Amino acid sequence: MPQIDVIRRSQGDEEAQRLEYEVFVDSGYIEPNAQGHVLEYDAYPEAEFLVLTVDKAPAGAVRLIYDHARPFPEMRIPTLTDFPLLPEVREQHSDLDCAESLEVGTMAIAKPYRGRQTLNTLLEAILHRSWEQGIWNIFASLDEKYFHFLVKHGYPFRAIGEKRHYMGSVTVPALLLSDDFEGRFQTMYLPYRKAHRS
Repeated sequence: MPQIDVIRRSQGDEEAQRLEYEVFVDSGYIEPNAQGHVLEYDAYPEAEFLVLTVDKAPAGAVRLIYDHARPFPEMRIPTLTDFPLLPEVREQHSDLDCAESLEVGTMAIAKPYRGRQTLNTLLEAILHRSWEQGIWNIFASLDEKYFHFLVKHGYPFRAIGEKRHYMGSVTVPALLLSDDFEGRFQTMYLPYRKAHRS
């Protein structure tokens, strides 16, 4: 049986950057470049990777982006800066605490490992890392087809703004409803979450 782990790594981790880059180039989201990584994310220095490994080889990577220095709506995370948010969303989150928010900047999964099990494992890891830090607002900018796939299969993402062409495809700004994820899926981190959220 393969050994599956999720490891937290710095955003400069070469293996994670290479996997992210290869998946994005293969998907047509970006053009190849000499640096061999996704240059668009160099502007967001406060970030880290969660890397899914199978028998110690990287199979998936998620880039989490933070901005602890600025209040909403000036937070420099892509969903909030690069998309027009719905008026009701902007009003609802007018007092958003930047210390309680993050962006799922990218999710890259190598072709041999794509499927619901890998997706669930990465989403569980995102929630675990978020709750560990007291973060309850999880934003993401999702390819439109992928967004509809996730919603169709019960993943609790909600559109919070106008879709636009972004990073090589039509993209939807979204919020992950973490409480709904907890209610619909049995996650390995559920006891941890219940113990740490007041």
